[in-house]
Amino acid sequence: MSGNVINKFKDVTLAPVRLMALVLFLCTAILAWAIIVTTNQPSVGVSLGVGGDEQVVVTSVTDKSSGLLVGQVVTSIKDVYGHELLVTHHAFVEEPDTLPSREEMLFAFSQSGLLFEALRVGPLRLAIETRGGERAWIRLFATDNRPIETLPVDFWLQTGAGFFAVLIGSWVWSLRPKQQSTTSLLLSGFGLQISATTAAIYSTRELALSEEVFFGLHVANLFGTLLFGFGLVSLFLAFPKVLNLAKELAGASFCLIMVLLPAALMIGGLHIFYQAIVVIFLVIFLLIIVQYRHSRQNIVDRRSLGLLGLGALIGSGSFVITRALPTLFGAPGFVSQGESFVFIALVYFAVAISVQRYRVFDLPIWSARLLYYFCGALLLLSLDALLIWGLSFDRMSALSVSLLTVTLLYLPFREWFQAKFTGRTARKTNSFLGFADFVARSHDAQEMEARWKEVLANIYRPLGFAYVPNTGNVSKAKIVRHGEGVHFPFIRDCTMCVEMVWASNGTRLFDSQDCKSLDQLRDMVLELLKGQDAHSIGVHQERSRIARDLHDNLSIGLLTALHSHNVGKKDELIRTVLIDMRRIINANSTGRMLLSEYVGSLRGETFDLLDPLHVATDWPLNDTLDVEVSIKDCQTLRAVLRECLSNALEHAETKKVSIDAHVSEGVLFLNITNDCAEISSIETTRDGREKRGHGLKNILYRVSELGGEVTFEKTADRQFKVLAALPLKDIAHGR
Repeated sequence: MSGNVINKFKDVTLAPVRLMALVLFLCTAILAWAIIVTTNQPSVGVSLGVGGDEQVVVTSVTDKSSGLLVGQVVTSIKDVYGHELLVTHHAFVEEPDTLPSREEMLFAFSQSGLLFEALRVGPLRLAIETRGGERAWIRLFATDNRPIETLPVDFWLQTGAGFFAVLIGSWVWSLRPKQQSTTSLLLSGFGLQISATTAAIYSTRELALSEEVFFGLHVANLFGTLLFGFGLVSLFLAFPKVLNLAKELAGASFCLIMVLLPAALMIGGLHIFYQAIVVIFLVIFLLIIVQYRHSRQNIVDRRSLGLLGLGALIGSGSFVITRALPTLFGAPGFVSQGESFVFIALVYFAVAISVQRYRVFDLPIWSARLLYYFCGALLLLSLDALLIWGLSFDRMSALSVSLLTVTLLYLPFREWFQAKFTGRTARKTNSFLGFADFVARSHDAQEMEARWKEVLANIYRPLGFAYVPNTGNVSKAKIVRHGEGVHFPFIRDCTMCVEMVWASNGTRLFDSQDCKSLDQLRDMVLELLKGQDAHSIGVHQERSRIARDLHDNLSIGLLTALHSHNVGKKDELIRTVLIDMRRIINANSTGRMLLSEYVGSLRGETFDLLDPLHVATDWPLNDTLDVEVSIKDCQTLRAVLRECLSNALEHAETKKVSIDAHVSEGVLFLNITNDCAEISSIETTRDGREKRGHGLKNILYRVSELGGEVTFEKTADRQFKVLAALPLKDIAHGR
């Protein structure tokens, strides 16, 4: 019965949100505990630390009424009874495990406890060394609690780094809680939070902590650091490939790191702790090499391992280089403890991305950037240390020279560095223009498909290339299968998708930069095709315009010249036709002119054309035409008039033409009537419908283009009428 109950509990699976909420509750409780412990300490508004030559100096002042200044040297401390406290610099070190021996570290705890008890009894008196070499005594009164707003930035950096590590670890673990890799990541996150949070409490203390609290925090700090190291070792035993005996090796490493090592610390001293950190770092490095060998046949695993290994090496390596190695060699750390924890937490984000396999296809780019900036920071610190310790530069001069050197010699090589690391070079935008033009100049769809495939093969060198149905309505390039392939719509047929797999002949995955370049290349081809379509439409429209203008404007002139018996008149008409032909081809339709003047010239021209053909013309003058209109309106009026006259002469035995043109409310009304509609350009089909010739179709097109209306009418007395209404835009009354 009990076995069944246990099995039921094993089968219970909580939702990821609930799992993450449970973990976040625990890490929030740790953060709240750290704030409560820190703020419940006595506060004097002044923090002391260790300066050069192991002197006790003022490091920060939050209570300005104390009269102390940052950097002042404290030579003596007395309690409320005037007894001098034999407190040395050991009580004020930021990290007690950096002291040379275990005895000195325990002495630092007792010194801190002595100062803490004196502070609780009453105010302290500090002897400050003045510029003249004399002592100035300052009395410090303590409050029961430390205001939360006085907590320094380092406190929030360290606690925030630990909280961030658990936040990321719980997110990954809640999605896959039964995997060793995610569980190990969560444990390393908790280890980082415990180590960073406890360090934040004692490294940002004002004057002192009680001996018991200080010692307990230090032990918890060591435990958290070891748990962080164990988590990374266990992680690389199971990710990306689960190694043989991974669980057994993880258990053995737990016993070694979390049980035997603390026992050795109690016996042998703190140098064993930093030696163990270096050994753990080397073990992680070896496990990364082993995992790389196991995943070299799987490019997705290899990409995940790239960022994971780089992040872990940079995170743990930064602590080893800046804290562990200097301590082992008896030198001060390069950076503060708070800064080192922040650096680890930032890299932890990259580690979490790899374990979760989020955007694996972009991991080489992120890895390259991470390694690039890490190498730059490492170069800057190395040059700075060399100039200070090797060439005796002062700190500001060494920093200035280091920054200048890194800026001039390292930063310009960013693209070269990324190309070497990722195995690809960035293509310029103008290099795509030639490829896009090559595809857009295809003569048919089959040639375009072949050229498109040739261009893609030239740029991305995929192992596979195929056309698949666009079932997912893909409109932009889309990564599939963690970057193994990419889908993007064909150039014009969006019902089909192009699929490419394994870029660069199978040596890398497709990434977001490939998607951007594919979309950019496809957009270039589409824009060029749109330009070609617009050019074709423009050519067709221009040819249609020329055909209409030649038909409408030249017919009447040629017809009149054909029937003219006067050689001089015939030559003049032909010259006029040639001038009109040149004007039609040039198509100058800009500018404005007075409508009355233009109608007057058309009226005289009409009389000259019809008189030789013995056709009477009735065109009375009208005083409503004294307005200024555009040249295009005038050209439309001339074309309509000439086409009507040409129809009257060619399709009917016309003896008289009547024309009336007037303007009313911004509209030009044109009435053209000939006296014989027996034969016209309107034919009747078998089903009774009217079929218009090209001339009348041209009139309809011209008038409708200007937004006007036109009707064709046969009257009972055998007359044919053309009634047109042309709206005149932006008219101005003439002077």
